Formats: sequence, C-alpha cells, structure tokens
Amino acid sequence: MDRNQSFFYRFRLPFKLLGVFILAISFLVGAYYLTKLGPKKINPNAVYEKFDEAAGNKLLLETQEKEDEFRMRAEQRPPSEDDFVMLDEAIDGLSEYIAMRGGFHRESVDRREALYKLRDNYRGDVLYEESVQLENQSNEQKVAGNSKEALRILERALYVQRSLNERYSRSKYKDARRLTRLSREVDQLTALPLFEESEAAENAALQSIEDENYGRAKLLYGKSIELQKDLNLRFRGLQYADVQRLARLEQELSSLESSDIHIEIEEYREAGQKEEAEGNFAGAAESYQNAFRLQRQLNKDFPQSRFSGVRLAEELQSLRENALSRDLGDGIKAEMARLDEALKDRTAWKAIEIIRTLYPKVQQFSEQFPRSTILGKNALLKLQYLSAIEDDIGFLQDRIYGQLLPIEGVDGWRMLRTEVSQALYMSVMLKANPSRHVGDLLPVDSGNWDDAHNFGERVSWLTGQEVRLPTEDEFFAALGSLRYVDLRETSWNLENGDGVTHEIATLKPNAQGFCDLLGNVAEWLQSNSLPGDGEAYIAGGSVETSLDDLAEKPVEISNRRMRNRYAGFRIVVHMPEEQ
Repeated sequence: MDRNQSFFYRFRLPFKLLGVFILAISFLVGAYYLTKLGPKKINPNAVYEKFDEAAGNKLLLETQEKEDEFRMRAEQRPPSEDDFVMLDEAIDGLSEYIAMRGGFHRESVDRREALYKLRDNYRGDVLYEESVQLENQSNEQKVAGNSKEALRILERALYVQRSLNERYSRSKYKDARRLTRLSREVDQLTALPLFEESEAAENAALQSIEDENYGRAKLLYGKSIELQKDLNLRFRGLQYADVQRLARLEQELSSLESSDIHIEIEEYREAGQKEEAEGNFAGAAESYQNAFRLQRQLNKDFPQSRFSGVRLAEELQSLRENALSRDLGDGIKAEMARLDEALKDRTAWKAIEIIRTLYPKVQQFSEQFPRSTILGKNALLKLQYLSAIEDDIGFLQDRIYGQLLPIEGVDGWRMLRTEVSQALYMSVMLKANPSRHVGDLLPVDSGNWDDAHNFGERVSWLTGQEVRLPTEDEFFAALGSLRYVDLRETSWNLENGDGVTHEIATLKPNAQGFCDLLGNVAEWLQSNSLPGDGEAYIAGGSVETSLDDLAEKPVEISNRRMRNRYAGFRIVVHMPEEQ
C-alpha cells in the first residue's frame, strides 16, 4: 500500500461522518426556505401594504352616514326606492373598503352582511305583504265561486313569494313551506276544472248511451279519458290523479266500441243453444265456432273491453266441443252410470268388465275433445285409477264396508268406526302415506284437509257411493253423550298417551261402536259452514289434549293446508236404507 492510499484508509471513517453532517445541514436549510415559500398566516385586521388609510376612513364614514340615514327613514315610513338605492350605495362602499384592505376585513364583512339582511328584510316585507294580500283575495274569489279568477290571483301570489325567496334569500320572510303550499293550491285550482270537465263528459256519455246515441258516447268517453290522462300526468300528487278511474273509463270506451261484436257473439251463442235443444248438434257446433272466432277478434282488437277475456273464448270452445261430442259423451256417461251401479252392487267382476271397455273410450274422448265438459273433469282420472286397482276392488270394498256403522239420528249415512289407518290409506292411495309416525295400524297423521278429501274421493270411485268427511253435526251425533263415560278408557290423551299416537281401536268403543272420536289424532271435518275455502274444522283433540279439554268436545278452526303430526280423519259414506 503506497503512502497516499494509507492516508485515506486511516481517515476514511471521519470523512464519512463529515459527509453525513454536511448532508443533514443542507436538508434542514432547504426545508427552512421551503416553509418561507409556502402560504403565510393572514392577520384579518392587518393593514394592506397599499392601503390608503385616509381614503378608507372617508369611505367608511360615508357608508355609515348612508346606513344611518336609511334606518332613520325606515323607522318613520316604509322605505322608498330612493332609500333602497342609498342602502345599496352603503353596501357597495363597504365592498370597496374590503377590497382596499386586501379582500378581507372581518368587521367590515360582518357589517356588510348585516346590511344585506336589513335590505332583504325590508324588501321581503313588501313582497310578503303583497303575496299574503293576493292569497286572501284568491280565497274570497274561491268562496264566491269564481274559480278562474281565484286561480289567476293565486298564481300571482305564488310568483311574488317565489321572487322573494330567490332574490332576497337573507330575508326572514323567505318561506319554502309557504311556497310549496301555494304551489299545491295552484295545482288544486288548476286540476279541479279539468276533473269536473272529465266527469261531465263521462256523465254525458252515459246519458248518450241511454239515448242510444253511441257515436256521441264514444266521443265523450274519449274526451273524458284525455282529460284524466292529463290529470294523471301533471298532478300525480293530487286526488284528481286516478289511475283506476282512467282504467275504468278506457274499459267503458273499449266495451262500447266492441259492443256490436259482443252482440253478434251472443246471437251465435243463443243460436247454438237453440240448435242443441233441437238435437242439431252439428249446427250448434258451427254457431259456437262462429262465436269463438268473433271472440278471438274482440280479444285482440279490444283487450280492455269488459267483453274481452281468454276465459270467454275457452268457454265457447268448450260449448263447441260439447256439441260435437254430445252423442259420444252421452253414451260414455251411460256406461259410467252402469259402472257406478255395479260398484254399488259390489259385483266387482262386472265392474272390471265395464272398466276394461270403458277406459279406452274415455281416453280417446279426452284426446279428441280436451275442452268438453260433458264427462266432468275427473272422468279420465277415475278410470285410470280404477284400471290401476281393478284386481283389488272387491277386497277394498270389503275392508271399507266392514268398518261402516250407522250414526244415531242421521239417516242415509254411515261412518267409519275408526280413524283411517295407514294400511287402509296406502291401499286406497296406491302406497302414498303422509304420516310421520309410521305404522300400518296407526291412524294417518300429518295429512292436510285436501289429503283427507282426496282419500274420500277415491273411496267414492271404488264404491260408486257419495263419500266425504263428516260434518260437525255428524261427528257429535256419533260421539253422543259423555255422561258416565270414563275418557281414560275410551281415548288416548295427555295422561295416558305418552305423546305418541296409538294403533286404532285399541281402547273401548263408545256406546255406538265408534273408536277414538276423542284423542289419539284430531279429525278433519267437512266444514261447509265456513265462509272461505281456506279453513276447516278439526275436532276431537289428540293424544296431547288433556282430559278436561276432551270433556269439552273440542273443535278448532285450522288452515286446510296445515300438516299436523296429530291430525287425521275418518269418512262417511252415503248408504240409502235399501242398500
């Protein structure tokens, strides 16, 4: 290593430290000068470099004199335009003084704002008083029945209040709520004559219809509709905007315009009915076809007419197919009546023979005349069902008839002595089972009212008899008196049921031979007395019902779609005495 290299090697650390120190000093000096270049703190009361204090004080004095003069005059009388000019000069003088002070001088800015408010209050006072007077005049005209004049004056009151709000925004008389109210009242006065005119046109249209002047009635309905459309478009927030009225008017006009076609349709319909009565089914079908063609045209051209509707066209199609299929349908109905008689007589072999010949005919009929109502909506379903279980018809009839008992005081009907078991339900319903507590001899549970009704319908197909759920009267007639009855012996209840359903007929029957009318599972009833079709009675309580409640013969109203794991049913079958 030479001499120069050894020198730098020995002093290299001090040189590095010296470099770092110089770099730090440079950074601090640079930062200082950068702060000097940035925005400076402003003293609002500082004197501007070029401010002429003498001129400024003179200007302030002039503005103060004008302000004082204005206030003095305003206390003695309402300010004139000359007074407002003088006040505006004071405001302009303050603005000039603020500019001389560099654009900001707090005391002068506050004083100028106070003068702005002073001017706006006096200006606004005049306009507000004018607007109030105009509103009062409008109300007087309204009371006198001069709606047009009332509207004209009120529009002026609204204009004055709007001008006040926009031009003198610092005024204490600026009132957005009053502006909104006046605007709404103007709309009311504007809309009312339009609505009255629309109503008058509608009433005149009705009178024209009575006078059989249908052309004029159409024009009047059109006028009423256009006026109502205008109301709906321009005055949505008012009571005169009425979408339902517009729809009704459009329906009335469309019905009027389509009335000639509707009359022709009804003539074809009546002709078809007359030809059917005379046995001319081909002619009847042609008349119904003509009516259907016109109905489709009406539906397309006048969809808003009260005479329009897909259902009406479908009804005419059904009438046409009924006429075309009358002979064939009547023949099939006669065979279905023979089938029901064979089922009632419990001659299963004969019923099976009829089913095997009748089922293909009903299938063909349904395919050829899908809208015909002659056979009823369930004819094909009934034959499909009976065809599926034809080998078990006799067996199922024996099981059902073997469990029927007469009801004391009820003629012509017999009731199933037990709740419907799951074994019987699955046999009739082709193995379907809604129950949660599964067991062949357990009562059906968790089925809703429709499940119970459908079971009864299938049994009616099997037996040829009318079958349904018991009515409330029939249920309590079968239950009879509970006097001297020990419910512990005849019902599964809260005390002895352990919270689960039990096999049917495992406790003592009642005096008429019926089992489990109380307890085990509650039972759906026919419920024809209820006004709606969404609810039904359910009676008898369940295994979760106390003895005291069972003694009260409980009946509740429940939703027909409800599926309760403690709800089942039994059926009644129409059995005339001769059977």
